[in-house]
Amino acid sequence: MHATRSRKHSKSWNPKLLIVIGSCALAWFIFSFTVPFLIRANRGVIRAEITRIQALPEAEQEGAYIRLLRATGNDQEVSRALADSYKAGGQYKRAGETYVAARPALRVEAAQAYIQGYDFSRAQEVLRDEKGRGADVQILKTQATLNIEQNTNICAEIRQNAANTQSQRAKDLNQACEIIQQKIIDQSGIYKLPTLGAPLQAKRLLESKTTKSSSDYLLLATISYRQGDYSSMQNSLRAGLEATPYDRGYLTSATDLLTATQGSDQELIAAIQKNLDILPSQ
Repeated sequence: MHATRSRKHSKSWNPKLLIVIGSCALAWFIFSFTVPFLIRANRGVIRAEITRIQALPEAEQEGAYIRLLRATGNDQEVSRALADSYKAGGQYKRAGETYVAARPALRVEAAQAYIQGYDFSRAQEVLRDEKGRGADVQILKTQATLNIEQNTNICAEIRQNAANTQSQRAKDLNQACEIIQQKIIDQSGIYKLPTLGAPLQAKRLLESKTTKSSSDYLLLATISYRQGDYSSMQNSLRAGLEATPYDRGYLTSATDLLTATQGSDQELIAAIQKNLDILPSQ
């Protein structure tokens, strides 16, 4: 009798339990899905939270932004704020990743951040299917191509862009093309290329030089630093030290670059400092 009552009891409450569990799971799913959008809809709350995060100590800001991103479903405004903080710290690639992850994705802003970090291949990739913003997008695409490819075939399009728009970027790229396409390019021309938006063309020209000056090595190192390629940066600085061991300006600039980079070769820093100590004080 006891067993019979137990079976009847089991049949009566199991379906209810399943219904309760199912209802709870559905409620949790709806809550998890809708809350980010409800939060995103309240722009005042988001902006107040961004302002609060900006007042936090710098070491705490990234974590706070990431938590807010999760709560808002990668809201654009929060993504912009986090990306701005990355750019301020020179973390251009992380800024680009943040823009790409935004909902909806901020692809043009991402490409601009990647270009700031000299990651032209990634910039080209995120812009591949971008149709909006007309001339601005096209100019970014041509800049990426100019840096990625060794040839200068893209310069014809760059010249046309410069003639048809008032964009300073287009005019700078056109000036870079004029320098690159000269039969003989002097050092001042090479050194203008990074500021004109063609740093990787400058890097190719410097690497092809048989004899390099201390300034050449320093510019190569600076470009690698911007790319986040710290191994290449240190190799350039080491080569510069061997070529010009007692150039005070070079030694000082190399030290500044190394001390600004986490994980730098301490032996290289010590070797540079040793040579600086040998030089007479000024």
